[in-house]
Amino acid sequence: MLKSKYCVPSLLLPSFTLIGVLSGCSGGSPPPVTFSLTDLGTLGGNQSYGCAINEGGQVAGYSTTADDADAHTVAWTGKAVADLGSMGGASGCSQGINDAGQVAGFSPIAATSDIHATLWTGTTLTDLGTIAGDHSSAVGINAKGQVAGNSTFSDNSLEHAALWNGSTATDLGTLGGQTSSATGINDSGWVVGYAETTGNSKTHAVLWKGTEPIDLGALGGDYSYAMAINDHGVIVGYCVLGSNAGTHATVWADTKISDLGTLGGQFSMALGINDAGLVVGNAALEDKSTHAALWIGKQIYDLNDMLGASGRGWTLQEARDINSAGQIVGWGDSPSGQKHAFLLTPTKPIPLSPAGGS
Repeated sequence: MLKSKYCVPSLLLPSFTLIGVLSGCSGGSPPPVTFSLTDLGTLGGNQSYGCAINEGGQVAGYSTTADDADAHTVAWTGKAVADLGSMGGASGCSQGINDAGQVAGFSPIAATSDIHATLWTGTTLTDLGTIAGDHSSAVGINAKGQVAGNSTFSDNSLEHAALWNGSTATDLGTLGGQTSSATGINDSGWVVGYAETTGNSKTHAVLWKGTEPIDLGALGGDYSYAMAINDHGVIVGYCVLGSNAGTHATVWADTKISDLGTLGGQFSMALGINDAGLVVGNAALEDKSTHAALWIGKQIYDLNDMLGASGRGWTLQEARDINSAGQIVGWGDSPSGQKHAFLLTPTKPIPLSPAGGS
């Protein structure tokens, strides 16, 4: 399960003019499955965000504390929430979790303004360091314990995608431009993200197999972003369409790139994919609101339409990750009006269709 570079509401991710094309909508088709919802709660504050889930159903994310001033890295097992602590700073964020329960993210360093990529094994923290600068962040971790993320250089003005084996960070480079960012990693050690091309006028989705970046292309526009990759090498993210008008969820499978459409509005993003090819993210409705979404093949469903009684009063705004059992994590507006992390569990197996298929 692979994560976005930043486990924050996607409105804070790169954005562009959203003049979309209506395609890929569910068209009133009845949902093929329903989900039970678990409110994952908080550390006493008003907000929590679910960022990643492993095959055992453990969830990583972050939550505010009672005064809502700080965000702490947390892991949930069922409804039980554990504060994983930080390297001395007040805040932290987890971005990925593997099946061993190791959590990757970032944490402030005590008595400095530095932020470093961090590995949590239980409540034991490891500072993964940087390539050369003062700041780094981890965005995903695989079964081998390899960590993908990002790091600045000595002058802290540029950031490159990085891969950690243990505490050694390798610079993954760019597509000829100045910057790059990793967003996820699979168990083969393949890293996805995005990078500036030569001249820095375009940003394209990237796959790194080792340290050589592969340009994944775009859907006619100048910008594309890979956000997650499964163990079969299928990649999801989003692209700006031709003439840079509209942003749509996208899947890259082998050499084929497919537009996954929206929920009737002008915008969508694919943020997670499991090994069965089920894709989650968010999408705009005709009224311009944004809801959490599930793609089964090219068919898109509003997850709010798939909730059982346990989800009454919720508005699910973003789905971040999905495991092989079809459990989904993300965040939404709870019945109290607070933004809480949620865990969705399907009431029966989800019917499968290859990502990008019909």
